[in-house]
Amino acid sequence: MVVLDKLVYLQLHKTACSHIARLLVGCLQGKQEGKHNRLSEIPPDKYILGSIRNPWDWYVSLWAFGANGKGMIRERLLRPASTLKTYLYAIKKEIKERKSFPRHALLSWYSVLRQDVRIWKHAYADPESPEAFRLWLHQLLNVENRYLLGERYGESPISRFGGLLSYRYAWFYWRDIQMLYQSRHLRSMEDLIRLDAQENILHGIVRMESLEEDLLYALHQAGYGENHPGISCIRQMITEKTNASRHRPPAYYYDEASFDLVRERERLIIEKYNYTGPSEGST
Repeated sequence: MVVLDKLVYLQLHKTACSHIARLLVGCLQGKQEGKHNRLSEIPPDKYILGSIRNPWDWYVSLWAFGANGKGMIRERLLRPASTLKTYLYAIKKEIKERKSFPRHALLSWYSVLRQDVRIWKHAYADPESPEAFRLWLHQLLNVENRYLLGERYGESPISRFGGLLSYRYAWFYWRDIQMLYQSRHLRSMEDLIRLDAQENILHGIVRMESLEEDLLYALHQAGYGENHPGISCIRQMITEKTNASRHRPPAYYYDEASFDLVRERERLIIEKYNYTGPSEGST
């Protein structure tokens, strides 16, 4: 996250978060405190800002990042031995600290043991291949594979009806993180939408597709006037991309089935931010 005197920015993966953070640090003297972390306490005197991206584009970007040899999702899926060590450490730590057996970690461990790594290698083999992307997407959002992704995604009821983007969105931007893991509160997409309206802590959002307009508006709302020297700095630097994935336009990768899968699993974000499916001109 990036902390400023009047604002806190929470960095959701693959939503231009590195670029936005660089602008806030370089132009407004923000302080980088970790990166993909959430607030432990909500500051009452600061504007809380997040960022989001068209879900269809987001999945292509996440996959292409892995197909180009980067990212923790790729690491977890292609290197099961290192992932197993992580889960074993988590199991030992929870038994020692909480005197209880972490069932979710055991299920994750079992899922890693039984997975066929060859499928993931094929899915990551070619960042130009629509077939590879569709294979990856269907495997990633397959309920049976939910424990493979780490991040406690498989432990959350969201993983049974919602996608990884919605889970991460709630993890970063909800007030009470424990709500993500309580089945009595989260049984359907309708529950997720209702809880988001109740638990979301954001005062503003930067949509990656309208980054300049949304960021400048949020800064104005937070109290940074047009005459602030950092605003002109941001206007000059805002078009420079940071940590971008290399891939074709998102529409190139989707067929009807993969398109519908994202529409179903990411309905919270699609409806909340009025997103539509990718077109050949999208990036």
